[in-house]
Amino acid sequence: MSRMKKLTVGEEIFDLVLTSLMVAVVVISARLSLAIGPVPITMQTLAVVLTGLLLGPRVGLLVPSLYLLMGLIGFPVFSGGGGIGYLMKPTFGFLLGFIPGSYLAGFLYRLKWFKRDYISVLIASFTGIFVIYLFGLGYIPLAAVFFGSELVVMAAILPGLPFMIIGEWIKIISLALLVPILTRELEKIRQPFTNR
Repeated sequence: MSRMKKLTVGEEIFDLVLTSLMVAVVVISARLSLAIGPVPITMQTLAVVLTGLLLGPRVGLLVPSLYLLMGLIGFPVFSGGGGIGYLMKPTFGFLLGFIPGSYLAGFLYRLKWFKRDYISVLIASFTGIFVIYLFGLGYIPLAAVFFGSELVVMAAILPGLPFMIIGEWIKIISLALLVPILTRELEKIRQPFTNR
C-alpha cells in the first residue's frame, strides 16, 4: 500500500492509534526478558522490527524514536528503568539501533522483491536485527572511550552472544510466519477507515 497518497482523517486516526499501540508493545516487550550476561535478551527486537514490518518505515522510525525519548526523559520504559544516564550504559547502542533497524525492516519489506511474503519478511527482519546488533556492539567501545564504561562488558557479552543470536533467529522465523497473516488482517481492519 502506497503511503504517497493523502490519508483520510479516518486513516490518520487509525495510524495514530496503531502508533500508540506499538509504542506500548515495545514498552511491554522490555519487561519480557531473559538475563544472559550483562545484556538481557528481551522481546524488544521482535516488537521493534514488527513495527516497521506492519506499519512501514515512517512509523518504524517514529515508534522507537518516541520510545527512546520517553526513556531518556525519565519514564521507566527501558528494561532497567529510564533516565538520561542510560546514554552512559555500554548497552545503550542496542536501544539506539532500534530506530534504523525498524526503519530498514519496514523499508525493505515494502519493496516486495519476492513473490513470497515470508521471504521478504525474513530478509527485512534479518536486516533490521543485524543493524540493531551493529549499533549495539559498536556502541560498547565508544561508551568505554567517552563515558569510561568498562570494556570488560564486551568480554562478558561475547560468551552469551551465540545464545542471543539463536534467540534472534527464532524471532526472525516467528516474524516470517506471522507478519504476512497480520498484514492481511490489518488491511481488512483499516478498510472501514479509508472512506472517513
